[in-house]
Amino acid sequence: MWDTYRTQNKLLEMLVPEVAHDIDMSILAIAREGGALPRWYLENEEGNIMTGDPVTPFLVEGWSKGLLTGADAQEAYKYLRANATEVPPADVRENGRAGAAYYAERGYVPYGLNIKSNADCRGDTSGNCCPTKSNDNDCYYGTSATLEYAAADASLALMAKGLGHAADAAMFARRGQSYKNVFDTQTSQFRPRTAADGTWLTPYDPVTSDHALHEQNASQYQWLVPQDPAGLVGMLGGEDATNKRLNDFFAYDDLLTDPAGTARTAWVSDPYNYYGSTKYNPNNEPNLIAPYLYAWTGQPSYTATVVKAQETLFTNSPGGIPGNDDMGEMSAWYVMSSLGLYPTTSGGNFDVLTTPQFPNAQVRIGHYGKTQGGTLTISAPRTSMANRYIASATVNGKAWDKAWVDQSDIAHGGRIDYALSTEPTAWATAAKDAPPSINTAPNPQHRLSADVAPDQVVMEATADHASRQQVDLTLLATSPHTARATVTATAPKGWSVSPSSATAKADSNGLPAQMNDRLRITTPAGTKAGAYEVSVTAELPGAAPVRKTVTVVVQKSGNCAIKTDTSCAVDLNSAYNNDGVATLAAPGEGNFDGTGLSYAADQLPEPGPVVLGGVTYQAPPTSGSSRNFVKSTGQAIALPSGNYDSLHIVGASDNGSTGAASATAVVTYTDGSTATVPLELTGWANRTPDFGNSVALTTAYQLKAGTGKTTTKASLYETTVPLKSGKKVRSLSLATPSVPAWVAPGSGGLDWQRDSDLEIYAMTLEH
Repeated sequence: MWDTYRTQNKLLEMLVPEVAHDIDMSILAIAREGGALPRWYLENEEGNIMTGDPVTPFLVEGWSKGLLTGADAQEAYKYLRANATEVPPADVRENGRAGAAYYAERGYVPYGLNIKSNADCRGDTSGNCCPTKSNDNDCYYGTSATLEYAAADASLALMAKGLGHAADAAMFARRGQSYKNVFDTQTSQFRPRTAADGTWLTPYDPVTSDHALHEQNASQYQWLVPQDPAGLVGMLGGEDATNKRLNDFFAYDDLLTDPAGTARTAWVSDPYNYYGSTKYNPNNEPNLIAPYLYAWTGQPSYTATVVKAQETLFTNSPGGIPGNDDMGEMSAWYVMSSLGLYPTTSGGNFDVLTTPQFPNAQVRIGHYGKTQGGTLTISAPRTSMANRYIASATVNGKAWDKAWVDQSDIAHGGRIDYALSTEPTAWATAAKDAPPSINTAPNPQHRLSADVAPDQVVMEATADHASRQQVDLTLLATSPHTARATVTATAPKGWSVSPSSATAKADSNGLPAQMNDRLRITTPAGTKAGAYEVSVTAELPGAAPVRKTVTVVVQKSGNCAIKTDTSCAVDLNSAYNNDGVATLAAPGEGNFDGTGLSYAADQLPEPGPVVLGGVTYQAPPTSGSSRNFVKSTGQAIALPSGNYDSLHIVGASDNGSTGAASATAVVTYTDGSTATVPLELTGWANRTPDFGNSVALTTAYQLKAGTGKTTTKASLYETTVPLKSGKKVRSLSLATPSVPAWVAPGSGGLDWQRDSDLEIYAMTLEH
């Protein structure tokens, strides 16, 4: 249904409503007999393929067209309400809205949740987890799931209101505005928010969108607000700004000179190139609505240009359809667009108008009781790519200036007549002629998220002078108008933190607004070695306060295990916290990845100096229960103080490659300044390196506790962290582990069951 709810279902309702009704009733039977509504039901069982909530708009459509009435409508609503507000119980096959608890609590599904079996995850917001049965799960793709949940809720609000559930209607209408909770005004795109603290995922690649949206990127998903296109246009800066963005998206200037060529080159590069382009990708469903959004920006003639170009992608030859037909969805888009009638909004009961492909068409509207049935004639003499602009229209003999028709205008047939022009016209360009938005309910929110980075630092234990450290504070606040957040910080007695109190403000206007500040921590001379805490509290009127802690470890600077004129192999003995190496005689001694797997000692260098990739490192001990890896926990590692240009790191990540939410570290210098740097390591069992890492060494096998040798090879990888010239380095603060890098999550259903810990084997400073 993820594919077919958008157009194919609506085409069936128009042509063969009895069939559409039977499908709706079959869906209810599945819920009645199986305990939950399906999403991707194939060969008599749920497959849990794709994400979001397609069954809601699918069934709301049936209700809006009069196919579900009386007791059937009430039964459908009962299941739809449960589907929208609860995670299906463990004893049914469906994953359902796996992110429902987070969506209800936060207003969005965050990025970086652990996807675990129902037995290991309760389905609420405790444990940072999402329950799953198999395959795809909404929490792999929280940003697109949020958009789809919001669109579904807006549709369900219509049904709730129509059936007399007023309180539910108001609740779902408010939730229909949740798309705003994942809109970043700085990038002007939808963007993932982290599970750890609710701030924007950083660093962030807007082209791949770090795969936080399902089967397309943020450029494609930016238009998926079918419930509130008017709100989307306002959020993007108004009609002119949105038109410019649409034109860039479609390469509109190129379409004017070479529509077919542009469609095949600028738009379509590969059937499954979901994450590589910022242009229109009509190979997949999420952005099929995009050509019709010009109807809300006062430029419906531009829709005609885009649709005519897209129609050239459909031919009667092999490969004559964009992507694959997805159970008739792509074909249905072609049929409806060729008729010049496109249903953008489930439950909205209207179609957006555009220039038909055919000069004359007759559509037999399927009979269904008194709700519909008849012949609809659509006339567009001399329609062509050149003669594509609507100059005037009549609907059932009445002059028609609107860019849309209501279902009641065509339910029993009738006529739509067009006069066309070779030049753009003023037809349907007035604001009053735009189609409706079904969900414009105000949803005033007061929400606050905060992050401190780094949240663990090292400061020198000095007898004769103070030591200083910078910490960056990020606030993300949502308020109906201006967001005013207050921040207070407290440090141990005798210390100072500046500012100790501050107020930050930003224009929110119902959207998340980011505010940044920097705290400066000073420890007095003579501070004893040990671990201390600096507390930071952020508050926003109407929102729950957020409390963060910075752990300050006061200790001496690090040491060089091997020192030359140009390098310092860092002594990590005091930092090693994991034994990731075992021996053939005792394969259970180590545990690199937390599942009993380890590197084999006989495959690694002897402890002491070792040259890897032309750099001299200090190899750790490998015998017995010696610790030999620094497993990332968000801790800070003291470095030997000095002027260096680079930090070479050898290690690996233990469960797939480093995830997007933990892809950086923070270097601190002796003057207290900091620099955020990329630090990503490839998964130890990967066949090829990621992130530009180089392979330092590869072992012939891993060791498994209880069984010994495995057939899987293991590698250590090298990466280089740049340092600021002219500054003396103090420490390296590692990120808290997060879910691993995206590798087509959902293939096994538990790809993000646990985090990927970055583990460091050796480090060397060079200048």
